[in-house]
Amino acid sequence: MTPTTLTEGHGLEAVHHLVDALAAAPDLQAIYREAIAGLTAALRVDRASILLFDADGVMRFKAWHGLSDGYRAAVEGHSPWTADARNVRPIAVADVAEEPSLEGLRETILGEGIRALAFVPLERDRLLGKFMLYGNLPRRFEERELRLAETIAALVSFAIERRRDEERLAQQAAALARSNAELQRFAYASSHDLKEPLRTIHSFVQLLQQRHGGRLGAETDEFLGFIVEGVRRMEDLIEALMAYARVDWDAPVAGRVELGHVLEEARANLKAALDESGATLEVGELPAVIGEARQLVQLFQNLLSNAVKFRRQPPRIAVSARRADDGWLISVSDDGIGIPAEHRARVFEVFHRLHTRERYPGTGLGLAICKKIVERHGGRISVESQEGRGTTFTFSLPAV
Repeated sequence: MTPTTLTEGHGLEAVHHLVDALAAAPDLQAIYREAIAGLTAALRVDRASILLFDADGVMRFKAWHGLSDGYRAAVEGHSPWTADARNVRPIAVADVAEEPSLEGLRETILGEGIRALAFVPLERDRLLGKFMLYGNLPRRFEERELRLAETIAALVSFAIERRRDEERLAQQAAALARSNAELQRFAYASSHDLKEPLRTIHSFVQLLQQRHGGRLGAETDEFLGFIVEGVRRMEDLIEALMAYARVDWDAPVAGRVELGHVLEEARANLKAALDESGATLEVGELPAVIGEARQLVQLFQNLLSNAVKFRRQPPRIAVSARRADDGWLISVSDDGIGIPAEHRARVFEVFHRLHTRERYPGTGLGLAICKKIVERHGGRISVESQEGRGTTFTFSLPAV
């Protein structure tokens, strides 16, 4: 092909088309193909190729137009630059037959019918590879042609790196999903395996109590009671740990949830405890949010349960909502014993307890579960408290 004069308008039009094509390319191979098509269209060259460094720092062909298998095999790996080169510029060869630097490859290149060459670097913080432009006749690449080639190289380098990052993230996400699935199966299996011997211990201790209770001495009866209580605590702890882990395993948050309905379900689940404590529950108007209903029931249930557990008198509990930015702030307040200032920063930590199990039973995971649920919904949870005067937990949820 005889070199054709490149016009400014034609080059810009080809670049605009290439930008759209690269943005729509579904994978790296499509990016390589669009790059070759864009090069030949924008620069009106006879042939073109794209080569990238592999993990060993060797240039490998990724896409090409008008090159034979034998030629590619013969020249692959040859490059004017190494992988650690920086700030390199295009190299143009007007006539292969007269270029001394191509001495070792001249016959191969000429045998392919190539007389003119241009090496254009692909860079993005580092050297990724190169474009090769080929002419069937001797020709001098003009400065504006090389500038246009560098512009195209920058676009293609960005597209390659972006797609590589996306593919790496997709691979990592898939690996994480597999790991989470395996962890979930392991956790459920382990939970069952841990509970089974506990049930056995519980059953046999109960048998001992039924058959020999009162005949083995008061001290033995007391020890058997300790065993039963220890087994019960361990079962509660396993259940709490599973609840904590399930927050991450549940289906993705997606759906409209009426918080009024959620609170009523949590209230129903705690009816016995609320009635026994004489609790008064004041509920303001609650909005609809985007979330996972079962987890939000667990959230309210844990906060209401805390208000009932840590009371000084029949508790008064208030639940309210107010709009904030692009979401809602929900508050759950009580008039209970409050939280000492030195403990407030740690109340959401796993297994952090403010009181002994004898005084206030529990696993130390309730508020940690609340924090995980809120964060999984893209929100934050905080606590304000005055010792002896009550506590307010405030958390944010996305609006519908």
